[in-house]
Amino acid sequence: MSTGASLLSGCCGATASDGGQHADPSALRGDTHFSKNLNAAHLLEDEMEIELQMSSRKGVNVAFLNHFLKHHATEDMKTAQLKDEFVMPRTLEKRTLLVDVLDPKYTGKATVFVSHAYSYKVVDCFGVMLRYEQAYPNTYFWFDPFSLNQHGEGGVVDTEDVEIALSEQIKSIGATLIVSSPWNGPIFLERAWCLFELLISVNLNVPITTLLPFAEHEAFLKSVAGNFRVVYEALAKIDSRKSQAREQRDLDAINEKVSRTATHAGLNKIANTQMRKWLVTTALDHEKNLFKTGGEALWSFQSELCVMLLDLGELDEAERVGRQSIKGLENEFGERHPSTLTSVGNLARALKARGKLTEAEPLYQRALLGFEDALGSSHADTLCAVNNLGELFYAQGKMNETEVLFQRALEGRTTTLDPLHRDVLLSVTNMALLLEAQGKLDKAEPLYRRALLGREQSLGALHPGTLNAAENLARILQAQGNLDAAEPLFRRSLSGKEETLGPVHANTLRSIHNVALFLQAKGDVAEAKTLCRRALAGFEKTLGPLHPQTLKAASSLRSLLMHSKE
Repeated sequence: MSTGASLLSGCCGATASDGGQHADPSALRGDTHFSKNLNAAHLLEDEMEIELQMSSRKGVNVAFLNHFLKHHATEDMKTAQLKDEFVMPRTLEKRTLLVDVLDPKYTGKATVFVSHAYSYKVVDCFGVMLRYEQAYPNTYFWFDPFSLNQHGEGGVVDTEDVEIALSEQIKSIGATLIVSSPWNGPIFLERAWCLFELLISVNLNVPITTLLPFAEHEAFLKSVAGNFRVVYEALAKIDSRKSQAREQRDLDAINEKVSRTATHAGLNKIANTQMRKWLVTTALDHEKNLFKTGGEALWSFQSELCVMLLDLGELDEAERVGRQSIKGLENEFGERHPSTLTSVGNLARALKARGKLTEAEPLYQRALLGFEDALGSSHADTLCAVNNLGELFYAQGKMNETEVLFQRALEGRTTTLDPLHRDVLLSVTNMALLLEAQGKLDKAEPLYRRALLGREQSLGALHPGTLNAAENLARILQAQGNLDAAEPLFRRSLSGKEETLGPVHANTLRSIHNVALFLQAKGDVAEAKTLCRRALAGFEKTLGPLHPQTLKAASSLRSLLMHSKE
């Protein structure tokens, strides 16, 4: 291993002109150094605001990263070790920043702020930076072990100072890079500093890039066809209230600031939005790469991508990839192959979501008949096709046909699957919906309660499926005249969807509309009109002016305006 001497410049001092120690105070992060110095001897006992650590506007380039990986990094070295074992010894004498003692050929004005967790491996952090360089050549990375003075004796207690410091640094740099790993449960979503940096970056409207390390990126692409739901469902578990920091004082300061500004629900919404953008961007970029070779890999990926985009609310793209997938798989395997039939069913779901019920019906019928012939009447894929066709008939108001299919799906699933399996709970919910539509409220209510309890146990309180179940129960309670019990469930569903799905997702908009209807029934016309207008505007933008949901919201608003004589 190299001694590292070749990395250092001849002069270790920093000057005001090179952005070193005399630069303006800025971005403190600190899973390590931030809080442990708060009890330094020079601090007065009652002193609440103390001198900010000094940091540089300089960053390091790819040449330095590659040099470090070749001569200094070990496979298991963590970022915390990098700071303690590499940075501290080389900057101790002058008590300065590493970027101010490195050979100038390795440093320059930072062009991206790197947000990471100290528990990440160095090879993973640097790997993400190398990936970023491919898209943005000649990048200089502001990486706090290198660009922040690790020897200061001060810290920050006042959270306004923390925000100002981070904001000045990120605004000056102009872009943020989030290191996300592992792909099926990113650690940065659990770290208070990372979420706080994300919040500030969003508030400043700087470009944000989320990347996986090389190996993680490849693993994600190989697994996405069958496992994208692992990431999707992880989004529902994001909760900044449970985030951690290495130092309790750091965590307390961040929580205090978040509570006074964005709130934790708002921060969760931001984190979810960022991860959803990452999912969509990564998947569509991979689709573009697969177009170069085409074939089964592309078409199979598109079939699963159709479902992912549908769940994420990207309805136009879901329909596009669904259509392309069917065409390719039909040419490759034929019209009756299970892979083709799966793609047919996925496109039917996308068309139904867009309100194209007539066009979706023959696709649902085709998928069901094909699965019955190829896999048998009790296969899980067949039962899924049975349930999906039943949902279409329900949307079309064909209740007799719906009942036959829902009952068949429920009986088949309860025979072979665990009571808490998602498919069983879905069938339980659908039977409750049917009973409600038939006016059998007393029979529907226990099924709705069973579905809600099961989804809370298996999926968690903030999963969209759980929130839908809460809203279903609220609706039946309202129909039974139990408004006091219904309202908290309606509001829980809406606030949860806003937090996990975002304000313009079709599922969120449906909840907004349902709360508006509830408030109208309760007599709170003013808030009902506000929510109904919001739902209508969202539906028009997301689903289009002629979608059934849009038309329902428009009708509701007309009714509200007429009764209030506005």
